Amino acid sequence: MCEAVQSESYVIDGIGVSNFVLPLYFTSSDERGGRNDFLGTTHRGKTLESFRANPGGYINYFDPVLGEDTDWEPKSTRSQERLAVKKNWRSGEASAAARPAPRGFD
Repeated sequence: MCEAVQSESYVIDGIGVSNFVLPLYFTSSDERGGRNDFLGTTHRGKTLESFRANPGGYINYFDPVLGEDTDWEPKSTRSQERLAVKKNWRSGEASAAARPAPRGFD
């Protein structure tokens, strides 16, 4: 999963590769010496927190109340730009109206 840190990248053999989250990202507590993403980039003196996004990233999750996918992003210009591109480019995805209702929400 790269969305939470997608503005961060590094180079392998001349090819840009996106940063990505690690298993600790999906835990609720800090682990001594651990980090939540591969690069461990700091923003305002802090590294990526679990279930959060760095500037330029966002998080997509299923909202059971709305019965649809929802996006959360930090209020940064880059995050807003990336999220707008994602929402405008829905290639290969069924429209929300064509999707079956989730179980328990009909």
